[in-house]
Amino acid sequence: MASKSRSVLSCTAFVDESGDLGFGAKASRYLTLAAIVTDDPRPLERIPQKIRKRRLKKSLRRIPELKFHNSSHEIRMAVLRRLVADEDVRVVCLVVDKRNAKDRILERKNEFYLESCGRLAHEVVRLVGQRPTLNLIFDARRGGGVVDSDFDFRIRESVTEACRRMRTTSPAVRVSKLDSVNSGGLQVADYVAGAIHRKYERGDTAYYRVIAPSIAVERGWFTP
Repeated sequence: MASKSRSVLSCTAFVDESGDLGFGAKASRYLTLAAIVTDDPRPLERIPQKIRKRRLKKSLRRIPELKFHNSSHEIRMAVLRRLVADEDVRVVCLVVDKRNAKDRILERKNEFYLESCGRLAHEVVRLVGQRPTLNLIFDARRGGGVVDSDFDFRIRESVTEACRRMRTTSPAVRVSKLDSVNSGGLQVADYVAGAIHRKYERGDTAYYRVIAPSIAVERGWFTP
């Protein structure tokens, strides 16, 4: 009963991204932002620790954090399968086709990143509905160059706008920026963003299919 009561009061979303905002030879075509939404973040936070103990060789357990881009296929599948086994988890994602937004990105890269995160937050609040508290947790090492005060303000502004459109009371929004080394939830969000990004960037849906049952919202921005 305690867990159910807590879920009514608050909601937590771990947000990470895959791709970049560059246009060089090695730049990605897409920028993918993903949020893992949960009423109880504790099971999500424990996933990397369980993977380390049961899947990684002793020589690899000292790696600071689990990352999608340098993990084996086995580890990627293990993380994603543990995610979808949690029935409380829902995924919200925003996929940006950078080619169609090139002028805007080149003109004001930080502003574009802020707007992208704001749109994702907007979709999160539309999904979870009216809650007294919404915790939005971002990776402090991503989106470099964005001023913290501007970032927090814009995210709260997006949530307020979403609630205004839904004619609901805006929740108390807590925006946190954590080092993903210290957050299991952010590490799992990295795998989710990587799985979705791989579908669009490479046409490889192997990992996407694993998490598809947990994807509640999948939006394109600047997509045809």
